[in-house]
Amino acid sequence: MLSNFKYCLCFENVEAAGYITEKIFDCFKAECVPIYWGAPDIEKYIPKNCFIDFRDFGDYGKLLSYLTALSESAYDRYIKNIEELL
Repeated sequence: MLSNFKYCLCFENVEAAGYITEKIFDCFKAECVPIYWGAPDIEKYIPKNCFIDFRDFGDYGKLLSYLTALSESAYDRYIKNIEELL
């Protein structure tokens, strides 16, 4: 199902250090860029260039503005980074 979408809200149930579930990896496998919120230390495990960090935006409006302005080549870089990670 995720492979039908460019992006996926990928929010963990808990914001705790080291708590990373399958949600982000499901996105990676489907080549869907995750918009992640969860483990505050996510970058210790997964490079920031593989996901969009929801914490970088104050609200959904700012996130939407970012996504609609994101070029196709910038999106493709996310996918390439994900492929290199996997």
